[in-house]
Amino acid sequence: MTALSPKNVVHLQRLAKRSVAKPHVHLPPLPEKAYDIAYVDPPWYYYGSAIKDAAAGKHYPLMDLDELAALDIKRILHKHAALFLWATCPRLDFAIQLISKWGLHYRGVAYVWVKINKNGVIINGQGVPPTFTKPTTELLLAATTKPTGRPFPIHDLAQPQVVLHPRGAHSEKPAIFRKLIEELCGHRPRIELFARTRAPGWDSWGAELI
Repeated sequence: MTALSPKNVVHLQRLAKRSVAKPHVHLPPLPEKAYDIAYVDPPWYYYGSAIKDAAAGKHYPLMDLDELAALDIKRILHKHAALFLWATCPRLDFAIQLISKWGLHYRGVAYVWVKINKNGVIINGQGVPPTFTKPTTELLLAATTKPTGRPFPIHDLAQPQVVLHPRGAHSEKPAIFRKLIEELCGHRPRIELFARTRAPGWDSWGAELI
């Protein structure tokens, strides 16, 4: 039997101290009111060990596609409404499927978040080894309740799609994207789903909400 290298021993010791985030006992009920805008950051499920380096499962409970699809998101949307859905590049296919399962229509990529370091330089690939290249971006997809046309007037047609912004805590999305949505769509009834903190002007829903 081949002896482990000191590096591997340290890595195994680090893994032994980790634990998977406990699943939610229950999710709170969705609001009874309806909205023009829903901003959603699902806890996407990933294959493999939930305690490996950069694994999301160490930080919060994950939900698979069927669990997410069971949420009746369309019920809390007005007849003419938009949904902005965060997707990681490895889960882009899941995100587009989820939009369809919610009875909505995929309309494209609203924003591309390019992650930069404190010096404003795009970060190198980090995290779990990918099939090919490590993603340094996340995508904010757009969907609507209707298959064609805009659900409401757009206020700023000159907005950039690509946004360079530093990372925060694990999976935390920069607040600038809420602001961009507000500037793009105007001050309409809006809610953030799977929120962890409350934001002015937004209703918030989520099991980890503080």
